Amino acid sequence: MPGIGGSALHGADGRPLWAIDPATGSRPLRAFRELCAPGHRLRDADFDDGVRATALMALPVPGLTRLLGGYRDLRTALFRHFELVDGETYSEFPYDWRRPAAHNARLLQQHVDERLTRLRRWHPDAEVILVAHSMGGLVAREYLERHDRHRSVRALLTLGTPFRGAVKALDFMVNGPRVAQLRLAFLAAEFARLPSLYELLPIYPFIRLGTSPQARLGGVEDVLHLLPDTGSAQARAAAEFLGRLNESPRPEVTRSFVGFGAPTLQQAVLSGSRLTVMRGNQLLPASHRTLDGDGTVALLSASPRSSEAQRLVSTPQNQTHSGLVTGRDALQALVIQIGDLVREGRILDRGRRPAPRAEPATGTKAPSAVPSLPVTSALSLDVADWYDIDEPVSVPGRAPAHAGSTLWYRLGDRRPAELTVGDDGTFTIAPGPLEEGVRRLDLLSAPQGHVLTTDVIEVVR
Repeated sequence: MPGIGGSALHGADGRPLWAIDPATGSRPLRAFRELCAPGHRLRDADFDDGVRATALMALPVPGLTRLLGGYRDLRTALFRHFELVDGETYSEFPYDWRRPAAHNARLLQQHVDERLTRLRRWHPDAEVILVAHSMGGLVAREYLERHDRHRSVRALLTLGTPFRGAVKALDFMVNGPRVAQLRLAFLAAEFARLPSLYELLPIYPFIRLGTSPQARLGGVEDVLHLLPDTGSAQARAAAEFLGRLNESPRPEVTRSFVGFGAPTLQQAVLSGSRLTVMRGNQLLPASHRTLDGDGTVALLSASPRSSEAQRLVSTPQNQTHSGLVTGRDALQALVIQIGDLVREGRILDRGRRPAPRAEPATGTKAPSAVPSLPVTSALSLDVADWYDIDEPVSVPGRAPAHAGSTLWYRLGDRRPAELTVGDDGTFTIAPGPLEEGVRRLDLLSAPQGHVLTTDVIEVVR
């Protein structure tokens, strides 16, 4: 299950509205505005504008997602290590990411029930393992808790899911996205028309109400006046939704993969009618203090509250939001957990070799689930949401464990380039002028070596 923007959307006439297609792929912003046009009653269950989700894809939502290549790496890893049959023991669930999670959870129920009914004709004990990235985890959790009631799902594996919201969502709805140093404030109203974005608003205290150090710490309820007229009611309903989604009678069924090490928006200051979002954690209460996140979702938000209450430890990955579904180590850890789940249950053999190669060929072991993260040695890439074509691209980063040594980086299909890490563990990737487009950025241990972390650079005109 993909995250926001990760499903191709077509109109009732088959016209691509959000797809890897010349009509939309070269101008995603125009397509995005059409999908969020005034008059779309996306919250209403009986509203149908004919838009249908058709497949997983990777057209970035401006500033919100940076996923190049979509979920190809994740799919490849699963088919490499498990005997899967597309349409039978493996299924992808694209959904209309504009709509509320409850709407998509009902469709997921139909999707799962149809396939389970077929599978259970020859294997009555067949169960489901859900793998969900980002916002897809909210849809999956809603389905699990409200529709499935833990009857058919063996486990839900979430990758960077904002269970307690993301400050970036509020920033876009109030201030609009940022391109280099330019704020596109006119786009704030477009984002504020997406019901799904309200369900990404933070439900933890993160706003200092005033510039004084003694100012009270508040939350979204303190900035409702900055949202559109109908925004207050939507924000309150979304907060209730996330609050419910954070609780579960069986929290152990949800297993969270959380990214850390990437600079992440997770706090803000409200001064008059101006909301300023920022990184760091100095404003947060001691119980919420964490170091960064995956660049989109703060670490404290990436696992449900009920899991934390039961001291269920998530799986940490020194990766970005997109790297959780493209990074080699992250995918290996996911494969191993799925392999363990399959061995715990009954294997669907149907005459085929059923046993997954849960141990990847490299022999890498699953990362230890530990309560404390190795933050002092965390790799970090500080990639902006967008880069203006007239401005030089510069990506600062940190690699404390490689201080005073050499790393390499690969941008798109270019050959790897050498990168000097300073004695203080910092470095800057400066690839020179880049044409308009989206390119994958990999940080490497050697020219043909291990990919340490990955992200995406988007240059716009």
